Amino acid sequence: MLRTKSPDFERSMVINMRISYQSYYNKIYGGWIGKCLGGAAGAPVEGIKKVIEVDDFRDIMNPELPNDDLDLQLLWLEVLQKKGPYIIGEDLAEAWYNQCWYPFSEYGYFLKNYERGIKPPYSGQFNNSFFYEGMGCPIRSEIWGFVFPGYPDKAVEYAKMDGELDHTTNSVWGEMFLAAIESMAFYCDDIIRLIEIGLSKIEVDSKLYQCIQLVLESYNEKIPYIKVREKILLYYGHPDFTNSVQNIGFIVLALLYGENNMEKTIHIALRCGYDTDCTCASAAAILGVINGFDKIDEELKGLIQDKFVIGIDVKRQDNRIQTLAQETAQVGLSILNNRYGDIITDIPKTVKQLKWSNNRKIFIKVEYINYPAVAIGGACPINIIVENNTNAEWTGEIELLNLPLGWRMDFTSAKITIEEKGCVVLKNTIRVDNAQKNISDKNIIDIVLREANGKIITYQFGICGMLPVKVHGIYTEQLEKEPDMNHPSPHPEGCVLPSVECMCNNYVSLDKQYIDESQLFSDNYPFENIIHAPEDKIPFDSMYSVEGPICYYCSFDIWSETDEKIWIVVGNNDGFKIWNNRNLIMEKDEIRYWTPCNNAEIISLHKGKNKFVLKLLRRGKSMDFSIGFRKFKGKHFHVNRWITDLTYLI
Repeated sequence: MLRTKSPDFERSMVINMRISYQSYYNKIYGGWIGKCLGGAAGAPVEGIKKVIEVDDFRDIMNPELPNDDLDLQLLWLEVLQKKGPYIIGEDLAEAWYNQCWYPFSEYGYFLKNYERGIKPPYSGQFNNSFFYEGMGCPIRSEIWGFVFPGYPDKAVEYAKMDGELDHTTNSVWGEMFLAAIESMAFYCDDIIRLIEIGLSKIEVDSKLYQCIQLVLESYNEKIPYIKVREKILLYYGHPDFTNSVQNIGFIVLALLYGENNMEKTIHIALRCGYDTDCTCASAAAILGVINGFDKIDEELKGLIQDKFVIGIDVKRQDNRIQTLAQETAQVGLSILNNRYGDIITDIPKTVKQLKWSNNRKIFIKVEYINYPAVAIGGACPINIIVENNTNAEWTGEIELLNLPLGWRMDFTSAKITIEEKGCVVLKNTIRVDNAQKNISDKNIIDIVLREANGKIITYQFGICGMLPVKVHGIYTEQLEKEPDMNHPSPHPEGCVLPSVECMCNNYVSLDKQYIDESQLFSDNYPFENIIHAPEDKIPFDSMYSVEGPICYYCSFDIWSETDEKIWIVVGNNDGFKIWNNRNLIMEKDEIRYWTPCNNAEIISLHKGKNKFVLKLLRRGKSMDFSIGFRKFKGKHFHVNRWITDLTYLI
């Protein structure tokens, strides 16, 4: 039987919680050493989805590679040093946008959303249909556990805030799970008990929770870890090697089967494959906290020479892990002892505590009721929330400015009064006139608060313009096959009915012209409907209920201010053709699993209007098709930012 968590365990630990500064620092140092050691071991084989047959990770590790598992945590530390516990998600988002260039996967979608004024938590949800459950945020959990030792609920709170920048659901829960473990690892060395505490902080019905339970049960049944790996992939496997559920399953597996041995734990995580730099690093970081720097084998510590490599724009006094540990301990000490009493004891006189104040007296945020996007002729309801964090009533005026031409709101100004420590919720709806002939992808709206004393508070939020896709028709044809003389028809003699297969199926072909395709490039060619796409993934199946194989013809127009080369990035699960200004730019006759980056080509946009014509097949149950555009700088499309300054024409 698995041990069940004592409900008083966590509480009893916190009530009597004290830790000396030296012990606290030593465990942080061990955690960061483990993080860097595991990352260096796993990075060279990241993305390999088979069992990695390596006898010794020393043979492949590379400490000279930038540690992207650590990069954003260095940035979060910098934000904490400036603002302390008073940070909000937007503080992290602003720092990321200004200092982290990573444009790939979920990182790229965060940047695209934030550039368009879409802030957390919507920046992790919107237009992120594939990478939303990646490992990009669970790998950022350590900083929150380290600055809130013994306070897992606070670590989880900040981990959630962090994760929602670029993820949602299982990925965010994964960061919360790991942050809780890392917080309690300062006081507990029982791996199973730590996993149970982590589980108590996440959704019981989630895939992540169930996967971790599967690993715990398999360990209890003494199933070999390679077989447990197979079970994880059988029940929770995903084609994306970064998917958080399977990878956190590997982390838990490595911690359990590693038997509190750093080298063995890293080796097991490495052998499991997939997102190896993440799994090795997170597992080793937890063991580093449990055991502390002093108890980590000197030979292992020597492999990384107390250094890390930074891949983003963070300026530090040095790249020593020891310095990172000192700075982390200083922030954690300052937060804990200022807010919760003398948690950290025996503080050296050389360690100075940081002081912060909450300067966010009046706080503004915007909630989107549906999408943070609007169509021509459509509406986008929002809530504008103004919070008063002062001990006095606040009175002033709110104004909304910089609305695009042809956009309207229920109100653009109002007088408001907010009681002390209270808030007001202002319901508003943004509407775009039907007569509009174009809509921009990025639309930034200003909110201005004016106090009676003349003080002004400003805030910005974004509304994306939906891409209007004209549908020119859907087509299908009957499947016709010659009789198979080896398997005669089951129908009675004299019947002229087709085969059973033909009677149950339709058929479409990418090569067959169901209409005169050359006519589609005319601006006057008739269309049957318009699909307004809020995201890159176009919701074709929501428009028509017809079953079976079909062929779509559709088109859209984009205005470009310059002649330029760009990347067109297409996600598909079936065959398609795409023309740009009458040039066939992409053609694939394939059936595959949809991802947003299945195909990419360099194309040329003309200054002015650019017409795109699409021929799309749906031969299965559903159509998954997405189209987006990235900047072109002569590199692989995945390392270029998404374009956000296009205008869509109707």
